[in-house]
Amino acid sequence: MTVLAPKYMERFRCIGSACEDTCCSGWRVTLDKKSHDALSAAMAESPETRAEFERNVRRLPVAQATEMTYATAERDGEGNCQFVRDDGLCSIQSRYGHELLSNTCSLYPRQIRVSSAAVELTAQVSCPEVARQLLLHEDSMDLVSLDDSVLERRLASEQVAEGDLYGHYVDEVRHTMIQFAQLRERPMRDRLFFMVFFAQKTASFFHRGVEQDPGPALSAVLDRMASPGVLDAIAAELRRVEVPLALTSTLVGEIGLVGQPVSPSFARLAQRVYATLDECRATASGGAVADDDRDRSQPPAAPSFDPEKLAALHQRRQQRLYAVAGARLDGYTERFVINYWVRRWYTASPDLLQHVRDLLIELAVAQLLLCSHPDVLAALERPEASGPDGNAALDEALDRAAVETFSRTSRCVEHSQLRPLVNERLAEMGLPAFASTTCLLAFASGATAASASPRSLQRAS
Repeated sequence: MTVLAPKYMERFRCIGSACEDTCCSGWRVTLDKKSHDALSAAMAESPETRAEFERNVRRLPVAQATEMTYATAERDGEGNCQFVRDDGLCSIQSRYGHELLSNTCSLYPRQIRVSSAAVELTAQVSCPEVARQLLLHEDSMDLVSLDDSVLERRLASEQVAEGDLYGHYVDEVRHTMIQFAQLRERPMRDRLFFMVFFAQKTASFFHRGVEQDPGPALSAVLDRMASPGVLDAIAAELRRVEVPLALTSTLVGEIGLVGQPVSPSFARLAQRVYATLDECRATASGGAVADDDRDRSQPPAAPSFDPEKLAALHQRRQQRLYAVAGARLDGYTERFVINYWVRRWYTASPDLLQHVRDLLIELAVAQLLLCSHPDVLAALERPEASGPDGNAALDEALDRAAVETFSRTSRCVEHSQLRPLVNERLAEMGLPAFASTTCLLAFASGATAASASPRSLQRAS
């Protein structure tokens, strides 16, 4: 059996208690029936362990339970699995061995999918060590063949069903999107916009439930985009996009609303970033809120921001950071984007446009956090940050911050309502799907857009 994997999977090793986060922090951990029964038998060894099992494992109602989702692990007051030790490691694994872990825990962060060509092994970026191996190595997305012994439990997350015309073109569509991501002679924003444009042009005939073979129409769109001068014309449309100022505060506000209950580590990061945005906070009268006006006895809440001030501050910080480290930042983005298309098949979404939008929401949040990360801002203030020979201290600060922001954003996105909430807010702005998706590019990548009416996007679509 051929197992294809990005090179970062060849390097990946769990670093255990040295990791910045806990695998299941803030997440609802499920147990499959086989693992549930095996753990139940093992913990029947004494009255104490039997009581621990009864206390920490909850069977799902019969109407909800399946072989793969049979029970859940109870969580403590901070949202952690009750079986997690103080050092962040799993007490089940330490006492009974890896074999007694549930499928969920045994596989994470790995994901297995079966394509037409091979079994594919990838991993979720919510794991900090995966993020490190993916983002910080230029060859991380080179494909390698691995021995099938790496598939400890051969449980595929997804495979294309026979006769599924939407899923039939997984390999071709992913190849197209990866080609767009690797057009390194073009700005990252253009590369992402080509994905948006392709998704829009194919939306009418390429979607879940399509009954007519979309292959010829897909090829026609690609042939058109490959014609001389067409990509330049498409990129020119992007230069005329005006981003609604409210979009910035919408994204930042949703970060605070969903981060705390899902991922404590993400919420802590968001609060650190919020502390750098004090000048943009708004009061009922529209002014900046004074530090003394805040009730320190209450838990931190998602603050309200003045849209114009916040948009201007983010743009200044983004431009300054990209001026001195643009190539490094584009490298993170490119590798993250390619991994997204390889790991998360578009068949998870009703159409390509929604799948691209989900990607851009995650990128936009990570960019907002990265550009205002306190460690990055501090490194930029050092005199050598703008020197002609670069700055090793800035590079190190960026690498650390990128791993933190991308992994914790992914952790929040994977187990929260962040995407649906942002999609709701975008819909409330009244822009068509293509226009609102394109507006996310202002935050998902580093180039700046000129001002014009979003109506130009509606014409381009």
